[in-house]
Amino acid sequence: MPRQGKNQGKEAVILKAAAELFTEKDFHQVLMEEVALHARVGKGTLYRYFPTKEDLYFATIFAGWDRLREELEEVLREEGPLEELLEKTTRQILSYFWLRRHFVTLVYRLEHNTGGREKAAWQRRREGIVRLVEGVLKRGIASDLLPAGNIRLLVEMFLGMLRVIVLYRSSRDTPEALAHLVVSLFLDGLRGRTRHGVNHRARAASGGKTRERAAAHL
Repeated sequence: MPRQGKNQGKEAVILKAAAELFTEKDFHQVLMEEVALHARVGKGTLYRYFPTKEDLYFATIFAGWDRLREELEEVLREEGPLEELLEKTTRQILSYFWLRRHFVTLVYRLEHNTGGREKAAWQRRREGIVRLVEGVLKRGIASDLLPAGNIRLLVEMFLGMLRVIVLYRSSRDTPEALAHLVVSLFLDGLRGRTRHGVNHRARAASGGKTRERAAAHL
């Protein structure tokens, strides 16, 4: 069981205990009484910090998401081939969600709510991850390894693939194997667009020349 360190507050102790339980069990299987026992705090103390189980769950996930962002930032400080960096990013995201399928459902609910503190907190954190993935893809575009295009659309397509994997993976799958698969499919698909003449830079340049020729006839 987690122990309260000299400089560690009760909230951190509760979050650590809750993270362990939510990783082992689905959301509906975890009881607040169980969290209090695991954290070695009274139920009253637990409810003062987190009035509902959903509050506790989101706080646990947000704390973990912040750690994930820090880990991704560390990975992306490294130099390396595009495939390697994107695969490391993918593997860490999948590993985080691997035992947290229920969170994907809660996130869907958050994204489709009209407002709320939790939604705003989630959107801020999600944007942080989006910017990191954008950074990886921009490296590929700058090096002519990927075709230029709507970078936000590419990121959302990529994250959508990861969501599907989390929801529909089998018990035989592993984060490592699926990270390699999804990166291969994603990059091969983008490069296939270039091979088939859908290079956006070329199209933009061609469009510019066409406009120049049209203007010359005015």
